[in-house]
Amino acid sequence: MVTEPAVEFYPSDNTPSPIPLPRTLILLASRTVSFLIFQLAAAGIFFLRGAVNPMDMSVAYWPYSAVFGSVVSYILLISAMRKEKKSVLSFYKFDKKTIGIDILVVAGAFVVMGPLTFFPNIWLGTLLFGDSALTMDMLFRPLPSMIAIAAALVFPLTVGVSEIPVYYGYTLPRLKARTGFVWALILSVTFHALQHSALPFIPDWRFIVWRFGMFLPLAFAMALLVYWRPRLMPYIVICHILMDLSAGYLIYNAAVKILQ
Repeated sequence: MVTEPAVEFYPSDNTPSPIPLPRTLILLASRTVSFLIFQLAAAGIFFLRGAVNPMDMSVAYWPYSAVFGSVVSYILLISAMRKEKKSVLSFYKFDKKTIGIDILVVAGAFVVMGPLTFFPNIWLGTLLFGDSALTMDMLFRPLPSMIAIAAALVFPLTVGVSEIPVYYGYTLPRLKARTGFVWALILSVTFHALQHSALPFIPDWRFIVWRFGMFLPLAFAMALLVYWRPRLMPYIVICHILMDLSAGYLIYNAAVKILQ
């Protein structure tokens, strides 16, 4: 009988080195590749249905690309952890001895990092497009209401549960064991920011740079926070879900505009 590995708190800086590098790199790239595959599949469906611009139509369904990529990467994460005889649940285990201080640290960290979620978006959008509001119109497209509601609910949960554990719970410490901290940090943060350029993928270099650049400062801050205190991971996951609910609202709001 196959049993789930015991749940242990697994500090990111205590990872053994002989873990196969290809496994780590596959997981590192899995989300970006999965996002692209889903959008291309959606575009293919629109093409078969006779759409004039199938790739452009597929852009609106990027929340489902996020769900698909998150599920794929999470399955890979579970598999990778089991091969190390560990449980993925270790990323969500609260350290009961430090709950109070951990909550205060996370709250303070997110207050400090708050501007990183807003200002790079506005500044870079204005620099590249002349008006940052144009980026919102490109990103949040109208969807049928029920599809939008489902996306608004499922998207934050799947992304929040999987994204930070994949990049900074699993790949960062394992890359560090192979390449050293600096390169591990650069690779993990770069792929974390880059995934947003495929969510959605729009073949406009300004949009690609905007999506990458707007998340880069926050990705660096998040990586350093998790590396400094791995036990903060479950709190960060919860905060991530709550942050993505705001994007879920914008997805829903775009659908509501169709009905007005």
